[in-house]
Amino acid sequence: MGKDRIPPQSRADGSITPIRNQRQPHTDRERNQLIPNAKKRQSLTRRVLRDGLLFSFVTTLVLVGSSHSNWAISYLWGAFLSLFSMVSLMVVAPRLLHPKAPQVATFLLTLLLFLKLPFYGVCLFWAINAPGFNAFMLLGGAVLVPVLIFVDTLGSLMPEHATYAVPASQRVSSDLQQSTQRLQQLKAELMGERG
Repeated sequence: MGKDRIPPQSRADGSITPIRNQRQPHTDRERNQLIPNAKKRQSLTRRVLRDGLLFSFVTTLVLVGSSHSNWAISYLWGAFLSLFSMVSLMVVAPRLLHPKAPQVATFLLTLLLFLKLPFYGVCLFWAINAPGFNAFMLLGGAVLVPVLIFVDTLGSLMPEHATYAVPASQRVSSDLQQSTQRLQQLKAELMGERG
């Protein structure tokens, strides 16, 4: 027997052997069907990015509409830094760490990681020292991504707990049915005794 016909994970070195005649999933939809909750995990970055851009856009419009343009610029700058941080960590870094990435990927990853902190320092220094800039609104924009990730995680946990809970109307109707059955049994017993 050849090595390819040995059942998975039975090689001496612990490596997984390929299974022949099994079609590998190629699309995200096929992978999501094989791995439960994969869609939720894969799209967290997209949802946070989409919601972050939408929320920062709406907040900026509200601040500009209420004649607080300095606050709007401060908030938008903080949101930009927060979203840039999320994209660099959750999108760019995994692509540069991919095994099939080109040789220049190591240099780009090193450059990204070493220049990220000075970039934040220069941006925050400029923002704090700019005339009319509001540091509290900058902080509000900077915490945008952590807040969105927290809310998204909290929202994904809610339906799991709601499926285990029995609605009050079902509990009441179940209790009512049990009480009605017990009353009918007692009535039958009393009728049998009086008989």
